[in-house]
Amino acid sequence: MLVNAGAAMSGQALATERRLTIEGVTITARADHIQKASGSIVIQRMKAGRLAKSGETPKARYALLQAMVKRDEGVAASFLHISLLDGSQKNATVAAGKLTEAVDEAAAALSDIAAGRFDPKRNGRTCPTCPFFFICPTDGLRV
Repeated sequence: MLVNAGAAMSGQALATERRLTIEGVTITARADHIQKASGSIVIQRMKAGRLAKSGETPKARYALLQAMVKRDEGVAASFLHISLLDGSQKNATVAAGKLTEAVDEAAAALSDIAAGRFDPKRNGRTCPTCPFFFICPTDGLRV
C-alpha cells in the first residue's frame, strides 16, 4: 500500500483543505491528496480497498472540491480515485458545466435549509427502505 501511495503522490503537493463561501455559509472540503504534476492539477482520493468495477459513486462533495481547486488554482483539475491495494486508478473528473451546476445545487440546498425547508427527494437507493415509503409526501399516498 505504501509503495502504491508513493507512486501515486509523485507530483508537487498542494494544500488539501479548500474553502468556498456559498449563501453566506463557508464550506470546507479536504482531499486525500492534491498535486501538480506535468502542468496539470490532480485531486486524488485514496482507497484502501479495490475500486468498484462499475465506477465510484459520484458525490456532490467531489464536484465541489473540484470547483474549489479550479477557483483557487485558476486551472481545471482532474479527479482520480486510486486503490492503494493494487494501484489501479479511475478518472472521476466532473465536466466544467457540471461544476457550476454542483455549486448552484449547493446554493439552493443551503437556501432551503436557511428557510427551514427539508423537502424529501426521491431516491431509488434509499426510498424502498424508508419507513415513510407508502406515505411519502413527495407524491401523496401510494397503494
